[in-house]
Amino acid sequence: LQRGGAPGPPPGAVGRASAFLAPVLQRGEQGGVSLRRGALPGRLRLCTKSLFFDPDDLRASILEVKVEQGLGPCIDVILVNGTIRDTDTIVVCGMNGPIVAPIRALLTPEVLRESRVKANYSHNKEVKAAMGLRISAPGLDEAIAGSSLLVHRQGSSDEELESMKEEVQKDLKQLQAKIDMSGVGVSVQASTLGSLEALLTFLKKTNIPVSTVGIGPIHKKDITRCSVMLDKPSTKKYAVILAFAVKIDKDAAEIAEAQGIKIMTAEIIYHLFDQFTAYLKVCFILCQLLLHFHSQFPKNSKMNNSIGGG
Repeated sequence: LQRGGAPGPPPGAVGRASAFLAPVLQRGEQGGVSLRRGALPGRLRLCTKSLFFDPDDLRASILEVKVEQGLGPCIDVILVNGTIRDTDTIVVCGMNGPIVAPIRALLTPEVLRESRVKANYSHNKEVKAAMGLRISAPGLDEAIAGSSLLVHRQGSSDEELESMKEEVQKDLKQLQAKIDMSGVGVSVQASTLGSLEALLTFLKKTNIPVSTVGIGPIHKKDITRCSVMLDKPSTKKYAVILAFAVKIDKDAAEIAEAQGIKIMTAEIIYHLFDQFTAYLKVCFILCQLLLHFHSQFPKNSKMNNSIGGG
């Protein structure tokens, strides 16, 4: 045992057989300094193995997917551990399957420059952790932000590549399992894989069915997928896209308005829920009014099919 006034336990003494004792008063701040001074060095020694850099153990995550002028599709990546070389082939998660692409360029911002600020980027042959970088490669426009990035190096076997493909798609397959198999439900669009998972979990708890999901900005193809709900009167109330922290393409917004598809946007999940439940209440009230009107004037009125039944 080491008293609070001592500089802390000696090196190598922290373990099951030793402890640090510091008298601390319930009121006031007496003893707090001694407690921190003695406990912190021991904790740092215990965490040494966790902070060890391993060049062969690559761990990286995709932060953002974008298209840069002159570079094409790029991904902003945070490299937590390991090394990436410009001769490597990356394996990332895609909406339509795993993406395997050779690296065109490894880009890092200039010294004392932030990656979000437009500036010249430095081309690198090799980047070591921990580091934020931008990777240019073909076919990355379908990559999913928030997913993991793996590297297939020269000389690796085809079996390892197939294993990597399954690994990167694992999280997305788990989310797709939460989609309503009947094909009836709202469309969900989120900015990252993590936010999509949180939104789907919340919608499942609130019994709101989901038919399709997407990650990234809303484009024409997303409107086309959602327009399937307009085919039947009973599903028209689900012709809605719940967009969580994503941008909406101008052409897509115009098409959605023309077809009668409602796009609800919010930066907080609960706000999306409030918007959709309020929308369902309006649909229900309008539907009841139309039914009442039709019952009063059956010969001179027709059911308006522009509002979903329920």
